[in-house]
Amino acid sequence: MRSEAANPGRAPTGRAFTLVELLTVIVIMLLLFGILMPTISAVMRARQAMATQVRISALDAGARAYRQDTGYYPGQQYADQLAGTAGTYTGSQWLARALLTDMSFNFPTGAYTTYDPEMLFDPTGGLPNSIADCFATKRAILYFPSRLGLTDLTQFVLGDNSTYIGSAWSGSGWNSFIQDSRFGSGAPYNSGEFIIAAPGLDRSYGTSDDQKNF
Repeated sequence: MRSEAANPGRAPTGRAFTLVELLTVIVIMLLLFGILMPTISAVMRARQAMATQVRISALDAGARAYRQDTGYYPGQQYADQLAGTAGTYTGSQWLARALLTDMSFNFPTGAYTTYDPEMLFDPTGGLPNSIADCFATKRAILYFPSRLGLTDLTQFVLGDNSTYIGSAWSGSGWNSFIQDSRFGSGAPYNSGEFIIAAPGLDRSYGTSDDQKNF
């Protein structure tokens, strides 16, 4: 059998990419990545939103278990210490304190819901930990305990979480958000209980995609 050297005119069996072809492939890959990236990002954010809703459900169940043991939902018996009445703690901090710490701020275990270090964060600096949502850019999961003895919309105080919300639910927006129109203009959702709310995909409180326990 003759070698390739003996046949200098024989065409090679393969060839390398030219620079133009290589650049073309790179451009196509970049275009595909640019097309797919928004979809991948949307899927990831949707998963984070779903995880947040699961966390809200777990907190809801924990608050109800807490009431079975104490006779109150978290924070109800200490309403004077909530931020809405010029107190010390926000609703989110009180919920963390009641469900995760057995009434201390050390967070060693979960007393009424599964403890996960990722669910705690300090959004303002220097404050005891709040409960966070499940997005990469964390925001506080808000908790509003009802005030004992009240049955109308005033039983829920927006100021309990004023540290986090900025201008969200300004004006009459808060009443519109918590009002259960099925039972008249003065009846809120979860009357006598509590409201849990978190920002959705837009990362803003007081918008249509807020996540909540009602």
